[in-house]
Amino acid sequence: MTSPDNANIARAFIETNAREGLRAAITRFASNDLVWWTPATGEIQDTIRKLADIMHASYDENGLQFTIKRIVTQGDLVAAEYEGKGALKNGAVYNNHFFTLFVITAGKIREVREYHETAHANAIWGPVFAEAMA
Repeated sequence: MTSPDNANIARAFIETNAREGLRAAITRFASNDLVWWTPATGEIQDTIRKLADIMHASYDENGLQFTIKRIVTQGDLVAAEYEGKGALKNGAVYNNHFFTLFVITAGKIREVREYHETAHANAIWGPVFAEAMA
């Protein structure tokens, strides 16, 4: 695939995540051997689908909105900078900034390295995940 094709895949992944949830985006665009890494938790590919379901169910009726600021490609690498914002049913507001590096091979996302403001994410999602997994 060419870099523009890979950019379109990354953009569609982000947009699908906002519209239909992260599980739908992973199902549609990721390879079966997806590796997902974040700075606070390390590799989370074994739990990302469960976390995605909890997150999707936690947003209010307006869901999550992403604003893509820029996408840069080089071969199979796609770097995306974007902002995510959404209100949760518990009244909390999640508003985070992301820089995500996607590795895309043969039209599928094989690796996600998601950088975000971890203190804010933990403050908003920590209690939600703790309650859902209790």
